[in-house]
Amino acid sequence: MVNNLERFTPFARVVFEVADKVAETANHQLIDPAHLWTGLWVVEGAASSILRKLEGMSYPDLQNLIVSKLQDVVLWTAEKNIPRQLTEGSKAVLEYAVERARDAHHASIGTGHLLLGLLDLHDSITDAILNRITISPRELNRRMEIAIENYVDSGDRVEINVAPSGENISCSARIMQWFGKPPPRRPKRPTPNAEIMPRLPISIEFLRENAYDISVLWLLAFAAQKYEEAQDEVALAACYSLILRACPPDSYRVPVVMNRGIAYLHLNDLDSALEEFNRAIPLAPDNPLGYLNRGVAWHRKEQYDKAIEDETRALDLIPTNPIALLNRALSYQRDDQLDLALVDFNAILRVKPDDLGGLLYRGLLYRELGDRDGAFNDFAAAQRIAPHDVRIYRFRAYLHADVHDFEQAHRELETALTLKPNDRHVLRNRAYVYKQQEDYAQAIVEYTRLIERYPDDHFLYVDRASTYIELGEYYRAAVDLHNARQLKPAEGLPTEAWLHLKRGENDAAIQTAAKVIEKHPTWWGVYFTTASAYDAKGNTQEALHYFNLALERWPAYCRTNLDKYYRQATDYVAMHEADASNPDSASDPADPATPQP
Repeated sequence: MVNNLERFTPFARVVFEVADKVAETANHQLIDPAHLWTGLWVVEGAASSILRKLEGMSYPDLQNLIVSKLQDVVLWTAEKNIPRQLTEGSKAVLEYAVERARDAHHASIGTGHLLLGLLDLHDSITDAILNRITISPRELNRRMEIAIENYVDSGDRVEINVAPSGENISCSARIMQWFGKPPPRRPKRPTPNAEIMPRLPISIEFLRENAYDISVLWLLAFAAQKYEEAQDEVALAACYSLILRACPPDSYRVPVVMNRGIAYLHLNDLDSALEEFNRAIPLAPDNPLGYLNRGVAWHRKEQYDKAIEDETRALDLIPTNPIALLNRALSYQRDDQLDLALVDFNAILRVKPDDLGGLLYRGLLYRELGDRDGAFNDFAAAQRIAPHDVRIYRFRAYLHADVHDFEQAHRELETALTLKPNDRHVLRNRAYVYKQQEDYAQAIVEYTRLIERYPDDHFLYVDRASTYIELGEYYRAAVDLHNARQLKPAEGLPTEAWLHLKRGENDAAIQTAAKVIEKHPTWWGVYFTTASAYDAKGNTQEALHYFNLALERWPAYCRTNLDKYYRQATDYVAMHEADASNPDSASDPADPATPQP
């Protein structure tokens, strides 16, 4: 492995560590520029900030490209016991990186300089990448130079003194000393070899072995992101456990405390996460990340007022920041402040019209507000930006199911599963669609498969319970609701209210629904439950009142999906109007548009 990298930033050094490990995993004894490409992509820094946004090239695309380009390359030596060495091409990359740093008057060499060195190399992999991406090499260079100037790993902008001899020698001369001779300006092409190299994974074992090195935290975080995308929950939990081990619990360094909080957040230990963020914020009261992360913890604890307060503090420090606006919009939405949520979503898209999260979640809000055209337009815009994002097809399936277009809903979900097979959320959506089309037996099969795979997901038990209720299997529904409450107390109250109603326990249904309405006054479903319970009790006026409250909150959905109840509600309206015109009727008729005390 390369030693004496004093002039390289910590992130740049981690690039070499990753390249070394990738070479080891592939049984290579030489570190090729291809290994450096992998390191630059996964390690946080100026290089990764550009690479991950390139259109036409993703991380899997890079890995496939590397495998295809290295299959005929000899990357081993006859001397099996020596440490891994750099190829001539990798040495040239270092030389070019030093020259780029020197030309820009940077004292340190960061990941951005290394990427510029790779672009200067013009080897087969670099050329293939440049052919795939949608911007020109000149534009890529320009973006990189801006990123280096703005990124922390660029180092202080001071002149590098070049002396012919003595201690104060240039980085270029130092690198020449490391490798014994100046690297060539252009590397020779390697000798072909028929061996086909495997893909180049970054293993969890490597992360375990280096867990105590604070410099690999960014690598851990990136690996965690990949495991999360792959829904590998065991490996994901291991990554965040390693982050906790790597960050001393008694440290008062803000990044260390913040990382511990983030790790606890991902491990769903929300109380411990709040403790860490409460420590971090006084240490850096002007750092918006503390408020943003603490807001996420409050949001997950369903204390939305506190989440909104922290997200507003973050926005005071970083006005119009899309992430802070998105977090607050979602908190407003869950706190039933839908108008304020829409204001924040609109603000996101004014600042950043192509913000994927803003489009997707504003589309869901439009659905909740009954604006199906607005929802479809936002999902269409999101598809133009990220056609491979499965959430687009999941959310559109909801819209089609709302209007009983189940065939199209299933087509959307099949598209999503083609993009991401066995995706947990897509499969749950598919079960929901089966339930909406009254194929309850198939919905039970889908929910049961998911519960076997994810036994700690309380939502799945609640969903299956509601399906059992439709089948009249009330005992099984009660068992599922009990299991959901074991995982999360007070979960599934709307479904429990519906179960009481179906059992004929009307007073219990009204009382349980009232608890939900107190906390979530815009959840229209519990108003139908309450109305039906009052109807069963013969209280026409109260039933009418709650039917109309439900229709106020989601008129488009209620009219389309609950025809029986809508007809029933309009019958009540006609009955009420007839009673109001009859002087012998009740002396104090209820106003259907006015909530009753």
